[in-house]
Amino acid sequence: HIASSEALLSYAQQRLWFIEEFEEGSNAYHIPELYKLSSNVNIENLQQAFQSLVLRHEVLRSIIVSNDASKDIQEAIQLVQDAPLLIEKEIFSLTKDTNESKLPNKLKKESKAKRVTEEQIDLIMGLRTECKNRIKEEINKPFNLSKEYPIRVKLYSIETKQDEKIH
Repeated sequence: HIASSEALLSYAQQRLWFIEEFEEGSNAYHIPELYKLSSNVNIENLQQAFQSLVLRHEVLRSIIVSNDASKDIQEAIQLVQDAPLLIEKEIFSLTKDTNESKLPNKLKKESKAKRVTEEQIDLIMGLRTECKNRIKEEINKPFNLSKEYPIRVKLYSIETKQDEKIH
């Protein structure tokens, strides 16, 4: 018997669950995206948009739990959660020794969201390896599908001057 907040796993969810169980955490199905946003983007509206997306799609706010261990065959179900998506923020400050002149103008002043290549991460981060390593660490962090949603959103702000931010 499955309760109203429970559902059988789709084949794709079964694969994710199997890989997580077999490998004890994996980034095999991660689809990382990194975007540079203008400094005047409305962060509250962006967060609301992600919350609306997760609210609309139950699979994005579900966790996967194993069935009763007393059964011969281990199965899993998804439990739909009501908690909002946790959106973390991290701020990096570029110091005076950072060579900001190496940032291309089109990356400094772009007003629309633009997909960023790994090579451009070095430029956007002001050649600061600690920033790049932090983002790579977050991208490769395995999901714990029994405790967290299968989606992560993290906002990074880079303060280049006292009043200027790059998102």
